[in-house]
Amino acid sequence: MTPKVVDKEARKKEIAALSLELFAQRGFDATSMSQIAEAVGVKKATLYDYFSSKDDLILEALQVWMEHVTEGWESQIEQLKDPVQQIQVLSLGAIEMMQSPLATQLTLAATQLLLKEETGHRFYFIRELLMRVRRQFGGVLLEGISQGVFRAEIARHTDTIAVNLLAYLDGLGLHYALLGEHAFSPEEQVTYYTERLLADILTEKTKQEDASKNTEQANENAAP
Repeated sequence: MTPKVVDKEARKKEIAALSLELFAQRGFDATSMSQIAEAVGVKKATLYDYFSSKDDLILEALQVWMEHVTEGWESQIEQLKDPVQQIQVLSLGAIEMMQSPLATQLTLAATQLLLKEETGHRFYFIRELLMRVRRQFGGVLLEGISQGVFRAEIARHTDTIAVNLLAYLDGLGLHYALLGEHAFSPEEQVTYYTERLLADILTEKTKQEDASKNTEQANENAAP
C-alpha cells in the first residue's frame, strides 16, 4: 500500500489557519498547544513536527491571516475602476481589521514577538506583504492620474503618499489595540484622514464634478 504523501507546507498553513479561531476567542497567552492540537484533530506531539514552538505557530498564523487580508483587498481593487473607490476600499478594510477581535490579538502578539531577538528576523513576510500593498496603492494613484482624477504633480510622490497612508493605518490600528474599543471611533479617524488625503490629491475638475453630483443628489432627496 502506497503511503499517503503529505504536503508539509500546505498542512502547516492549514493548522495555522485553524488555530486563528482559537486565538481570536481566547487570546494567544490563554491558548495552549494542547488545545490547538485538539481543535486541529492531531496529537500535541504532531504539532511539533510542523512548529518548533508556540511562537513559531503564532507567526505562521499571522502570515496566513495577513496573506488572506491582502489577497481580499487586492481582489476588491481589481473589480473597481474608480481610483477614489479603490482608496476607500483600503480605508474600509482597515476599519474592519481594527474592529476585529482577531486583528487586535494578532497586533498585540506581533508587537510582543517582534521585540524578541529569536523571532524578530522571522517578520520578513510582513515587510514583503506591506511592500506588495504599497506598490498596489502606488499603482492606484498612478492610474488615477492617467484618468485625470488625481493631480499629475503627485506622480513623483506616489510612494511617499503610499508610505504615509499605510504607516497611518498601522499606527492607528496599534493605538486602537492598545487603548481599547472605547478610546475612539476608527470610522471617524480613518474617514477624516481619507477625506483630507483625497482633498489634497484630487484635480479641481474632479472636485467640481463631485460637488455637482452632491448638489444633484441633495436636490433629489429634498424633492417631495
